This record gives sequence, structure tokens and C-alpha cells, in this order.
Amino acid sequence: MLLTIDDITQLKTQELRLKELDEAKNKFFSIFAHDLRSPFSALIGLTELLYKELDEVKADVEEAKYYSKQINSLSYDTLILLDNLLEWSKTLLGLTVSKPGEILLSEALHQSLKPLKSIANNKKIAVVINEYEDLKFTADIHLLVTIIRNILSSAIKFSLPESEVNIHINRQNNHVNIAITDHGTGMNEETLKSLFHIDKINPATGTDSEKGTGIGLIICGEYIKKLGGIIDVQSTPGNGSTFTIALPLHNKN
Repeated sequence: MLLTIDDITQLKTQELRLKELDEAKNKFFSIFAHDLRSPFSALIGLTELLYKELDEVKADVEEAKYYSKQINSLSYDTLILLDNLLEWSKTLLGLTVSKPGEILLSEALHQSLKPLKSIANNKKIAVVINEYEDLKFTADIHLLVTIIRNILSSAIKFSLPESEVNIHINRQNNHVNIAITDHGTGMNEETLKSLFHIDKINPATGTDSEKGTGIGLIICGEYIKKLGGIIDVQSTPGNGSTFTIALPLHNKN
């Protein structure tokens, strides 16, 4: 049986897809084997230290507060990791379906910011939103919230303590632009090119020793495509980064 050019092209596409899935599977299991086990080990150690500290007659309040802060931060990071692993596994299995509905931008921002307030407060980082038109448009709010939350989480992670993360929103024709800017470590050209590529993930440590996997941005890239949008990243080492999401106001996906 002779294969046509279309058959060969299709086989090559399938082979590439299988290779990507295999790389994703290997990364997935490495995270479960190491990145997910490590924080739980640390949480057990910290809670034991806190318990011993509070069990003593003259407990050091400041030391107990320090342990509590570490536990809170680590718990948050682990929760985000679990959420991202769940979202990523659904994407790999083709179970992520966009369900557009009419949403308010303010509601998406509120849902995105709510779980991040504690970790931002711990680093004394202010999340500042500029004045904006509270747009009503069609999109999947779950996908949008996941995108904004992950980018904000990354911005807070790599921001310097006592700095700001700024959110600028503007409407341009039939699109809404959401720009998230941090004032932190920034990225070099090589790191910028590796973003959103599963085979080039190179996790970096945050300014308060926060761990990361890079999975959050992979999910962002996939979900932005599902919403019919695009993302642009500008960054300079030592001067922070800006992630700009452009989304259509009338998503037909």
C-alpha cells in the first residue's frame, strides 16, 4: 500500500504529538516524584518545630510567627501546584473544553486575586489595579481566572519584597488588553524563549526562595489559545517583567 503525501504528513504530526505527550508524561511524573513530595516533607518539619515551640512554657512568639508564615506560604504554593497539575492533566487528556458565557472583567479579577492576597501580604507586595472600564464580554471565566491567577502568582513570586505588581487594563477595538507588571528579578533572552514550551521548562526560585515548576505558564499558553487570544512577554534582567494578554471581547470558541 502506497502512502500519499497527506498520509505521511499526518503520520509525522501524530509522531510529533506522541513525542510531546511522552515528554509531558515524564515531566508530570517527575513533579509528583519530587516537586510534590518535597513541600509535604517541609510542612511536616515546620509543623513539628511550631508544635515544640508552642509547647514550651516560654514560647518565642516571633519564632512561632515565622514558622506560621512559612507554613502558610508553602501550603499556598502546594495548593497552586496541585491545581495546575489537575488543569494540566485535563489538557493532556483533551478534557479541557471552553464554555463561553457572559462575564464581568471585575469578577474575573476578584476571583484571581482572592487566593493570592495572603502570599502577597507575606512579602509586603501591593497588587495595584489601574482604573478601568468594567467590561462585560464573552469568555470562559474558569479559563480566564486560571490564566490571570497563574501570571499574578508568578509576578508575586519573582517580585522584590515591599514592591508592587501593577495591573493595567485597556480596551483596544474589539480586544481587551490585560498587562501584569512586576518589579523583580526579570528574565534574560534565553529564559524568555523557553516560556510556554514543555520541553524547555527551567524552573527558577522566587525572591523568597519559593519553588516553581513552570507548569502554570504552560497552562496559560494553552488556555489563552482556547480563548482566541495572544500573550506577549517583555522582560529585562533586574528590572521585572510584563505579561500582556490580549483577548477578543466576543469569543466564539
